[in-house]
Amino acid sequence: MKTKFLAIALCAAVIGSVGLSSCKKEVIELPLEQTIVGKWNFTSFKLDTSEYMGTLVDSAYIEYKALKDGKREFTQLLAFVDDDADVISGEYTVNNSTKNVTMTTEVKTITSKITIKDGKMEWVSTQDGKPLIVKAERE
Repeated sequence: MKTKFLAIALCAAVIGSVGLSSCKKEVIELPLEQTIVGKWNFTSFKLDTSEYMGTLVDSAYIEYKALKDGKREFTQLLAFVDDDADVISGEYTVNNSTKNVTMTTEVKTITSKITIKDGKMEWVSTQDGKPLIVKAERE
């Protein structure tokens, strides 16, 4: 009788452990057009091989607004250490499949590949023909 009880208990334990170990937490990835919305504070602004945060740039952010009246708008501010600031704004579009964001201002168009994970953004683009990598955290 004890042997039968132990065999049943052992089988139940094995089945339970296999069942629990095979369960995976499903991660649902929202489209970039949803995860990008909000204000992002820059933690790094690297142009070519030079890091500008903390040297030339004192602080910076970009804010992507949600779709409203058929438009998606953005505002970007770069505050320089010499108390000067550069503010640009315009509209943006998102290509969810390529993760490209195209920002259009009155004078230029910038296309960047943006990835977002765990409240952190990486933005890869070019500026004046040089690679630009911006890292930011959601405010």
